[in-house]
Amino acid sequence: MSKSRLTINILSTISLIFVFAVMAQAQATRTWVSGVGDDVNPCSRTAPCKTFAGAISKTADKGEINALDPGGFGTLTITKSITVDGGGTMASTLSALAPAGFTVNDASTAAPRTINVILRRISINGASTGTSGIRMLSGKSLHVEDCVIENLTTHGIEVNNTLAGQQVFIDRTSISNVGVTVAGGSAVRITGAAPTPHTVVINDCNLFKGRNGVFTDVSSRVTISNTNISTFTDAGVAAVSSSDVNVKNCEITHNTDGVTTQGTATMRLADNMITQNNTNVRITAGTIATYGTNQIRGNTGGGDLVGVLTSLAPQQ
Repeated sequence: MSKSRLTINILSTISLIFVFAVMAQAQATRTWVSGVGDDVNPCSRTAPCKTFAGAISKTADKGEINALDPGGFGTLTITKSITVDGGGTMASTLSALAPAGFTVNDASTAAPRTINVILRRISINGASTGTSGIRMLSGKSLHVEDCVIENLTTHGIEVNNTLAGQQVFIDRTSISNVGVTVAGGSAVRITGAAPTPHTVVINDCNLFKGRNGVFTDVSSRVTISNTNISTFTDAGVAAVSSSDVNVKNCEITHNTDGVTTQGTATMRLADNMITQNNTNVRITAGTIATYGTNQIRGNTGGGDLVGVLTSLAPQQ
């Protein structure tokens, strides 16, 4: 082999090694952000980035972005599987004048969607001008854990999909002051045009102040448990269209309507306190069924019921 060819081969090998090293650095499994970071950094623990948007391009699919301190890290559009964790510092996102603090939008163009997203220990503040805290437009699953979402003009968490099979889990999260003046505004809004059901599970949350607490639409299957839902000017829980909703062990108080159904929606109630609403239970259409274990009394609008409840026997 000639000396020149040998030199070329050596240089080619070195170039490949350099390229792979750069790629590895650009796609770390775990990255970090800090209020004193810089997005030109590699997003390592010792050289963190400044924003979530700066970190996600350097984080591998199924990787994790962690916050080192309680800085404000900006809004983020997510198109791959990732975990964003505010850690013990409660990282924050100011989404003033933005469509959403976090937008989950699978980059693939057809079913099945594949991305799984976890948002944990994050404060999202719309400053009364941001639209939604979290929007899930498409994806396989979304987990929202230990978050605070507040001061949005439309929705706290919006699930708006057109494909079947999405799963959303909301745990230990507070959502307040959302959609106060916008018709249909909700702490949690589930809508879309899915051909078969998608699932939303809400557990151990606090939802306060707005137009609707939980608003479910189309072919949603929703379970709400151990949650306080109060001070909504339309309804605490509204099930419309063909949605199917289970509500268990919740306190639903100080709303215009405590719970309501429309269209062909079905709602099942067990072990709830539904009291001090203007109308505790309103059935415009659809079905509300009870296992007879709820406290439904003491509303402020006169009668304790508009519509007819269907009684269900406990499962053996």
